[in-house]
Amino acid sequence: CTPLIDRGVDVLSGRVSPQMLRHVGDYDHSVRRGATSDPRCSSIRRAPAKEANLKIGATTPRAAMSSHGSLARTLTWSLPPLILICSSCSAQEAQGPALGAGEIRIPEPVEWVDRGRLLEAGPQGAWDFFLWGGFTVTAVRLQEEYLLYYQGSPSYREEFDPTVCGRSIGLAHGDPAGSFQKYGDAPVLTWSPNEGCEEGAVAGAALVLGNEVFMYYGANTLESRTRVSADIRLAQSEDGRGLRDVGVVLAHDDDDVWGHGDELFPLLAFTDGPSTLVYYVPNGTRFTRHLGVAIGTAPDRLTQSRRVLDPRGRPVPVWGPAGWGRVGPDLVALFLKNGPEADLEVRLVDPSVPHRVSAPVEVYPSDEIRQATVVLDRDLGEWLMFYRGDGFYGLKTAAVRPVEDR
Repeated sequence: CTPLIDRGVDVLSGRVSPQMLRHVGDYDHSVRRGATSDPRCSSIRRAPAKEANLKIGATTPRAAMSSHGSLARTLTWSLPPLILICSSCSAQEAQGPALGAGEIRIPEPVEWVDRGRLLEAGPQGAWDFFLWGGFTVTAVRLQEEYLLYYQGSPSYREEFDPTVCGRSIGLAHGDPAGSFQKYGDAPVLTWSPNEGCEEGAVAGAALVLGNEVFMYYGANTLESRTRVSADIRLAQSEDGRGLRDVGVVLAHDDDDVWGHGDELFPLLAFTDGPSTLVYYVPNGTRFTRHLGVAIGTAPDRLTQSRRVLDPRGRPVPVWGPAGWGRVGPDLVALFLKNGPEADLEVRLVDPSVPHRVSAPVEVYPSDEIRQATVVLDRDLGEWLMFYRGDGFYGLKTAAVRPVEDR
């Protein structure tokens, strides 16, 4: 194994070279968090912790993203007490951030306990008679109450490209320790400017800032008999019920938005310091089913976007709702599913490098889980998995445990 300085970092001064900056995200998680498991790495170089304040340009993780705005171009990079480097292991072969880098352990499959069904599909004619047709399974805690937003449709079209019609987002609210109930008999968010069958609010990703709920949603818009486009729009509400649309945040026809061209669907959203991050998936382009991320300085100002890559530089496949939980000060777990039949995978990401994620660190069998979102509630001491089965939504929980508790 070679000294870290040979890779562009002076381990004595903590300075990071321009050559290293070009590879931020390619291998820094594995060397900052722990050693790769590659057997060719037989010796370890140890270096003292250093911190460098860097004035950076277009080669930094965030500045290198597709930009249609500007962010501060100053980055504070902290190197950990132990830095593990292998000269024979390429950047693409690094396995991403090690699980032990966080404070909270990702639950194992056997640790999840099914708490039963939260709600059923509505009766025939109800707005939520069908519980599929979109990517909305997103949940947030607002004060002492949980808000579960879910997808629903009242009817089904048999002719020409059979599918559900009138897709909307509804709300169920309650206490994970008790029961959930639907909010009223109507959805809380709709979208149908041209009254087309396939129009609607078809994907949702909610976050809470202060006492206000922000909902990113995919807005299917009929452009012709055979074409539907979708922008990512934003709605907000002080109580999570009366969601008010405030406009487009990522336009499908904006050349500066990664994955632009046809449809964009938000999957999850969270904040990291002053930044807002929204992970999303394009459809109808060569980037269909590839995970992307947008970042900005406020919920309604997403100024940069980029495709998300795994440690080997490959696109991350995804198709459906997602979840997240902050398992360390600079480590977030992403829960991703590539379709209703696929297993639920957990990948790790450093929010300061949001477009580079780890290889899967945990996998949950699909079983009856068609779609799911996951929330980490430290106050409650539980992980919450809200999932959609066939004709119902259910809840699974797992105890929050520290990394060293194995």
